[in-house]
Amino acid sequence: MHGTTWLRSLLAAALIAVPALAAGACGDDNEEGVDGGEAGVPAIEISGPEDGDTIEPGDIKVSADVGGFEVVDKLGENPVAGEGHVHFYIDADEIPTAPGRPAVTADKNTYHAEATTSFTWLGVRPGRHTFGVQLVNNNHTPLEPPVTDEVSVTVE
Repeated sequence: MHGTTWLRSLLAAALIAVPALAAGACGDDNEEGVDGGEAGVPAIEISGPEDGDTIEPGDIKVSADVGGFEVVDKLGENPVAGEGHVHFYIDADEIPTAPGRPAVTADKNTYHAEATTSFTWLGVRPGRHTFGVQLVNNNHTPLEPPVTDEVSVTVE
């Protein structure tokens, strides 16, 4: 009798442990390309250049990882939840995030709208520069809440 009780306990433990182990082995369903967010929650992170980098003057490519959001080529169209494009900024005093207003700077030379996750700023001169990115709706308005990232670099 004692052996049967032990075997039943072992089988019960296995029935509990195997599904838990299988779920852990599969990982989570976070489909984002960036850390820290949940699946379906828009996120953006500049992947290059890195904050604090020292880089050569000239053309500088800014790349971003996007998660929980589909980057589409529908600039100027009506907003659709979960899709839009990226605004890239250079040396903007502040990334514009006012709800319902286009996320553009007063100086059109400090931002660029792009339906991709990278943009190259041409002829960047020596000095300290800040690059920013923002996920925006098709009509250029910021997401609510705003989804942004910034890095500062030295160009010399």
